[in-house]
Amino acid sequence: MKRTAMRNGVRLLLLVAAMCLGAGVGATQWTHAVQLSPNYTLHWRPNESSVSFKIEARTLGFVGLGFSPKGGMANADIILLWVDDYTGEAHVGDYYATGNAKPRRDEVQNVELLGGEQNGTHTIVKFRREWETCDQLHDMALGEETVRLIWALGQKDPANGNDPSVWHGKQMRGAKSVYLKTASLQKKKKRANHQKPVRFWDVKMSNLLIPDNMDTRYWCKIFKLPYLEKKHHMIGYSPLIDPRNKEAVHHMILYECVHSRAHSMFARYIAHEGAACYSPKMPSDWEHCLTPIVTWAIGSEGELLPEHVGLPLSNTDYPSDTYFMLEVHYDNPTFKNARDNSGIRVHFTEELREYDGGVMTIGTTITPLHMIPPRQESYATAGYCSDECTSQMLPETGIKVVSVVLHAHLAGRAMTLRHIRNGKELAPIVKDSHYDFNYQQARVLSNEVQIEQGDELIMECGYQTINRTEPTFGGYSTKEEMCLAFVLYYPQTSLAGCYSMTPVESFFSILGVSEFYDMDMAKIKKMLLHNDKDSRPKPSVDTPPAPGTPFPDSPLGGGHINDEANQKAIQALLNMKEFTIEPVDGAVDAAGILDGLRIRLPYEFQNRTILDHLQALSWTDKLLAKKVEDAFYHGQHLIFCRRKDDSLAFLPKVQTLPNITHPHQALEKSNCPVRRGAQLGMYSPNNANSLKTTIGVPLTITMIHILSKLH
Repeated sequence: MKRTAMRNGVRLLLLVAAMCLGAGVGATQWTHAVQLSPNYTLHWRPNESSVSFKIEARTLGFVGLGFSPKGGMANADIILLWVDDYTGEAHVGDYYATGNAKPRRDEVQNVELLGGEQNGTHTIVKFRREWETCDQLHDMALGEETVRLIWALGQKDPANGNDPSVWHGKQMRGAKSVYLKTASLQKKKKRANHQKPVRFWDVKMSNLLIPDNMDTRYWCKIFKLPYLEKKHHMIGYSPLIDPRNKEAVHHMILYECVHSRAHSMFARYIAHEGAACYSPKMPSDWEHCLTPIVTWAIGSEGELLPEHVGLPLSNTDYPSDTYFMLEVHYDNPTFKNARDNSGIRVHFTEELREYDGGVMTIGTTITPLHMIPPRQESYATAGYCSDECTSQMLPETGIKVVSVVLHAHLAGRAMTLRHIRNGKELAPIVKDSHYDFNYQQARVLSNEVQIEQGDELIMECGYQTINRTEPTFGGYSTKEEMCLAFVLYYPQTSLAGCYSMTPVESFFSILGVSEFYDMDMAKIKKMLLHNDKDSRPKPSVDTPPAPGTPFPDSPLGGGHINDEANQKAIQALLNMKEFTIEPVDGAVDAAGILDGLRIRLPYEFQNRTILDHLQALSWTDKLLAKKVEDAFYHGQHLIFCRRKDDSLAFLPKVQTLPNITHPHQALEKSNCPVRRGAQLGMYSPNNANSLKTTIGVPLTITMIHILSKLH
């Protein structure tokens, strides 16, 4: 009874104190919020040099918030807070973790308590820390990149004040990725002031079957915009995810179908149930749906555009005949049978904004020639947009980038959209060394970035395949890879995409291969670039394999081919359709195509397939991996500059990356000597460019031959 009375007295005092927090730091207007669990809500406000947090948690014990390089306890920077049950005093501590064990108190405390209170059920605490504390050993540098938050709740206060020995339990913890510095969605909602009503249009699937005999499905369906008597602006979008399929819906893209005869071409498809994207069952007319206006991926909550930018709805020449195609990628690794009604809610208004915006794609084409070796701690690839493309396609005044969606798959670890002007590298348009496949929210830039005529762009992607035993190729499945940026900008241009791939001849030359049985390079180019099934390699009858040389099934094909599994596509890459593998009935996948190419020369590789050859290389040797990486990254790139009407601005050209005379230094704005990331072994694309080239074993004949081809 006495203890209860004491607690009630303390809480009354705390309530009065909390009312007094209206002055000073207690009056912080929280611009961002995320519910980490039903019992834990985090608010924050980014400032120029620091970030302030408020935690509201259903507990009278401690609350924990951590910043983790990989989403677990290991190497996490942890803040513990609690309010003493007897004194009512709030406490905060700066800790770090070395593994799944009790956090250790940091010798340097880089966190400031702003206040705290308890009521009958909840603890509310506020604190602040610098974006970069310069504690290189135990504090994580925070900023515009993805931050993996870890959280925990304890039912009791720490036993000895500063000793966090009370375990939170398995059910009172979790992790979630966020952008701490991005523009606030809540703030945008409050700021929007429309004289005319904002309308919405739901574009979604209707009871679509997700069958249980495939792990990946891409489904496309045509929709018609409700009648609009004049031009409108789309000002934002939000996802409509069927609650039954939260884990299955991986990404959605909404494309405008542009054609002079749009009504006669697409009206008949409104009642069509849809088709597997880019399969033979998808009507060829749908190939005119090229212009992305919405790009949503898993983890995103949607996007509201800045007040001066809108994406035009209804073609000004054909205002009542605007058609769109929705593409949904379903990831179904458990082979579960389900029905889905997911889609996109488009918010639009007739109150036009100052600028028409547009979306363009930058990156690497989807092709098996985009290869990531196995057993790599870090490996970088690049897609290149040349100065010729921006010179021809951008206006004299240039364009301004508003936001970017970065897109890679399961091996993706780091992504950077690099920006070069006159040979000098500028600050990255977007950079994320902590890319999270499960969190692909649009990155709204704090300051819009100007891209001028003649600028060059490099979409750099860093991958980690340390636990993979087979090469990973570019493709549509989440087990394959992509390297893309969807860029929202203004004013609108006719540019749909700018991207590159390794030329076919260069790909095989880098791997030390000069000649195949039954196939010359012209046929191979036709097969890979156009997917011509008549030119696919057939088993040789006059030159059998050497004794003891096996012909295994494709290690990436899994010995399992079905119609739907080969009907995988992504509409964003329709812009590159001549240069991607387009699945057809009974066709083999990308790995199967490479597995059908049997090497004739050089002799030391004779009778291997390309997949056999890639498997045989010693990828754990850093010298070999680094040489191959450099050859693909800095070697020849085949450039495509594609307009919205599916035409090319100029014929594809082979170029190398620009000679950057003044590389951008990421540490220029930091007052700290070394960032913590390298010390914790976190992925950085630059790690791939700084590997030591010494090895502890003699070079084999194969490696010597490969390396000689790379010089």
